Amino acid sequence: MAATISPKQVAEVFWGIEGGNQEDLEDDKAMDGRTRESMYVTTFEEMLNTVLEHESFLFSSEELDIFSRYKTMSYHARYLLIRLCLRKTGVWFTHQDLSKRYQGELGCHVQEAMDELCRNGPIAPAREEDLCSEGESSKGPRKQDVGNVWSFARSTDDASADELLNCLNLDQLKTLAKQNKILKNGMTSEKIKEALKSNGSSQATLSFVKAPSKTSANTNGTFFGINYTSDGKKATQAHRLKQQVLMLTSKCIRINDIIYHLFMRLNLIYFRSTSYGISFLLPAILNASRKRQYPTYEATRTTAIFPSREALLAYEEALTLEGQVESILGENWTAGQANRNKTPEMGGSTRIQDAKNVRLIWEEQWERWLSLVDARGQEDKRPKGLERFDCGYVLTRVIYKGVQALGILKEYDTEIKVLEALLKQTRWRRGRRGAWYDRLALIYMTHLDKTRENYEKARQIVLAGLEDPMTHIVYRPGLERRLSRLENKLQIDPEKRHKCMGWLKKPDVKVIAGVRIRNNKRKAEPRRSSLTPLNADRPSRSSSESGLDEAKLDLKGKGRESLNENGREDAEKWVGKSIWAGRNDEEVNVETLALQYYENLGFKGFHSEGSIVSCIFSLLFWDVLFTPIPGAFETAYQTAPLDIDEDSFYYARQEKIESLLAELRAGRAAEILDAVDQRERPKGTWCIGMRWDMFERSDLIEIVECLGGEALAVICKLLCEDHGHRSSGVPDLFIWRADKKECKFVEVKGPGDTLQENQKLWIDVLLGANVSVEVCKVVEKDPAGTTQSPRSSETSKRIAKRRQSDQSGGRGSPIVVESEDEETGQNGVAVDQV
Repeated sequence: MAATISPKQVAEVFWGIEGGNQEDLEDDKAMDGRTRESMYVTTFEEMLNTVLEHESFLFSSEELDIFSRYKTMSYHARYLLIRLCLRKTGVWFTHQDLSKRYQGELGCHVQEAMDELCRNGPIAPAREEDLCSEGESSKGPRKQDVGNVWSFARSTDDASADELLNCLNLDQLKTLAKQNKILKNGMTSEKIKEALKSNGSSQATLSFVKAPSKTSANTNGTFFGINYTSDGKKATQAHRLKQQVLMLTSKCIRINDIIYHLFMRLNLIYFRSTSYGISFLLPAILNASRKRQYPTYEATRTTAIFPSREALLAYEEALTLEGQVESILGENWTAGQANRNKTPEMGGSTRIQDAKNVRLIWEEQWERWLSLVDARGQEDKRPKGLERFDCGYVLTRVIYKGVQALGILKEYDTEIKVLEALLKQTRWRRGRRGAWYDRLALIYMTHLDKTRENYEKARQIVLAGLEDPMTHIVYRPGLERRLSRLENKLQIDPEKRHKCMGWLKKPDVKVIAGVRIRNNKRKAEPRRSSLTPLNADRPSRSSSESGLDEAKLDLKGKGRESLNENGREDAEKWVGKSIWAGRNDEEVNVETLALQYYENLGFKGFHSEGSIVSCIFSLLFWDVLFTPIPGAFETAYQTAPLDIDEDSFYYARQEKIESLLAELRAGRAAEILDAVDQRERPKGTWCIGMRWDMFERSDLIEIVECLGGEALAVICKLLCEDHGHRSSGVPDLFIWRADKKECKFVEVKGPGDTLQENQKLWIDVLLGANVSVEVCKVVEKDPAGTTQSPRSSETSKRIAKRRQSDQSGGRGSPIVVESEDEETGQNGVAVDQV
């Protein structure tokens, strides 16, 4: 949750700027007369030594032998090996490229280092079932992990012509194309490569070069006009192409895949990775290069994370599978359920194909997951809060993604079976049980036959979810509303219906009208004001003075219906972010427009969403976050304790948390925040939730003073108890007036947009803490001056439909509320004309 490092900083770290100024590094070497090793080598060897000291049992004897051989290599070879592991995998690198990039460290030793890494001959790529990174096979015991590995890298002799082509630049490719007489005007690098590959064939090439004598050894030559290689085989066009490439470039090298995967396994163990594809050595290198400062805390390595090699391999394989699923889903999955009925022209076909691919992975892992669930005698022996390092925990996420795929493919019977299995187990992903109950009930309610039996089945599922103590509060309001709708459908006697106790508090609603811009040819996205607060010191201005016709809000990237000049809906949908006319006719998004509206009322503000709450929490609870707790800090490169998102976080620190909450209630929040900020801000310390670039200390102090101790205590305790589920849903804007000690959260909604469940829960918490909250609805004002009603036509149709009595078991009175528009009934609300 911390701010991401810039691409420039990453480039500096990985492409040659070590420890700051390279000239200073050379001066240091000259002054003390000693050879100073690069941070890349020292950080890797620190990782290697630490893991082998505590967890060497996680590696096979062959892997331990590789580590031993690494330690015997020269410094130059070790340096080159680590630098290549940091670069793109599966790529061949030329001598020229390596000499240019690493001249400062390797000098004239580049070729020596390359030869040492390739010593003892090349090794063919291992088969997939033999790769040490893929974990245990689900079909039985695995073969030896590493096998007969004798080199850390592959040499040019082991490269194909196709692979070497990628080492050439455009000018070199053009030269090669001319030699093969295939160059045409306007050909790109990729086109030239394709032409060269297609030009190569398996037929022997004719040559009129004088044939060598039969006694010539280890040379290429011709015999009766036919090219031969040194081993006596006929030279193909591909071999000839390879020789041509080598004439244009130098020797090449590529890291052995098995070595790379072994080093990545070492990386996973050391950094306690919980996601697939973490960058090799990244946290340690950023720290060593002074690009990232980590908090000060006591880190203690334990052996409880991975109790055995088998557990590690299974966890590693599960992470790989999860990474495959995430790569398939991409952004296509984020559109939610609304995209299920998309036409092929709208991208539905891609979504369906993605779902089919995910289903294949689910199908392969389904029986394995069931066997893990049934293995009652092998309960996780890890300390509480560390079960996320179990392969079953990760596979449960994969299985749930499979559920989503089954729903898209409308395989509801199978989806029911999987959801029931997920709910039957209580070992992994307990925090998602509410979502599983709700989805299962929805299937019986809407996707199966509309029978009383199915409605009753859905009702029983909802009741089970509400009675389940592991159903999180985030899901309870939605389950209660579904229960009300089901009891309406079943026409249960009102006196026998369940009373819903979890109705949430409703915020105030402000409706503002703005001029929307529909310019599909715009060249740039609208400016966002997420990093800079609006200036409250400038005098308040009227709408006409500011040039702001109306206020407006972002539509969360969803298409919205427009109004034509007659005030009627157009059939064409707007795609992408909505654009509105802001101050001085500047094109802005809805959040910026709303900020400008509140600025005119004298407020300062941020479009911060959850950032402001997370930042204040981290500063106030800094000492609590980094309290030494067994299993919480395993490396020196953490921005938060490992159990931050677990139920155990609060209970493991309960006494210290309650003591700090009492201090907040006593009015010491500003004092605590100021002390931590002054200590950590100059260092730019990386901590979960912190955004030093976004919030100034003076603003943060004003904000905590406006919120007050009691409200801060409520918010912070909630994050201590449930940090994992409360990271999203905070209203879009935070605005305040320090002179009046006034502040409020504002959730901005554009035309047709409604509150999500997590947003409603945060609003309820804030209102319960006596913090002012508004929903700012932005509606469109057409050029004629007519203002669109906040309630969309679709919402009106839904309400009218519900008011009709359905004698066949449909909805009846009372009306069941589903959207925020319906709950607030905005037709009669006055619209502010800014």
